[in-house]
Order: sequence, then C-alpha cells, then structure tokens
Amino acid sequence: EKSTVRSWLNGYGSSANKNKTDYGDDSFLGAAFTSEEQAAIKEKTVRNPKNAQYDVDGGNDTEDKVFLLSIEEAMNPAYGFASDGDENSKTRRTANTAYAKSHGAYTDKSKEYAGNGWWWLRSPGNYASYAATVWYDGIVHQSGSGFVSTTHESVRPALRLDLHSNVWSYAGTVSSD
Repeated sequence: EKSTVRSWLNGYGSSANKNKTDYGDDSFLGAAFTSEEQAAIKEKTVRNPKNAQYDVDGGNDTEDKVFLLSIEEAMNPAYGFASDGDENSKTRRTANTAYAKSHGAYTDKSKEYAGNGWWWLRSPGNYASYAATVWYDGIVHQSGSGFVSTTHESVRPALRLDLHSNVWSYAGTVSSD
C-alpha cells in the first residue's frame, strides 16, 4: 500500500509511499496513456493476500488503476498462465524493452531465454523486504529475488480496461496458427 512502485504506476503523491516521492507529474500512467485513455481504465480493488508459502503478510487492499500481479494472479490459468509456478511458462516470459534495459533491468543472455527479464509481483517474498518475482524463464519465485530496493527487476503493469469505451481499438485478430 505504501510502495514506491505503486505510487509511480498510478501517479500518487508523496504521502502515498514510504520514500515520500511525488509521482503526480512523473508517472507510468501519465507517460503511457493519454488523458482520454486514462479515463477508460477502470479502478480496481487490488487484493494483497499474504505469501502463503512463507506466511508473510501482503498488506492492506488498495484501489488502483495500474497494479502489479500477485503470485496467485501470475499462476491463474484464466489469465493464460500455468497454474504451477515452478513451470517455466512461456506466457510468463517477457522480453525487456530498450527502455527497461537502459534503466538497468536484468536481461538474460542465454540462447534459450535471450532478451527476457525478471519482473516484480506485488506479493511479498519470504521476508517483508522482498517481493516475489517472475524470472526470465517464466518461473514464479515466491521467495523473491532480492530486496524491493534493487533495480534489476522490471515491471509488467496490469490494468482493467473499459471495453465499452470507444478509445480502444483491436490490434488485430487472434489465430491458433
């Protein structure tokens, strides 16, 4: 609830995070979307359950437009993910953008996972100062891969769109080929 990344994603002011940083004029939401698009993003009650594997409290629920996925959401087949967090799921793998790389995001160099990065989840890891992550191979690391203050993870924001809005258009058709 007092996370700096949550404040940056949504453009919250200094009272909304532990570092007292004001993201009102410098946020992901403000940079990634026009004001018309922002209005078509639905606010969501974001549940923050504890890390069941390590019994670490997830904190209070929040109301946000942009959020990080929880451990449970990153293992939800209804969202297209494998239900087994230990499976190196292709749908959890993500390639880092040039922007993420330029800001220090870890980028794998192996042949099989080249270009993929680690991304934060909002769930705590095995300690309150760690956050769970998804690694370059698509495996969910519920223990976390380091302190939440590290800078080598990237973010994979999630949001809920108002599909009745005329702001959004289809990027193309989906096929099984």
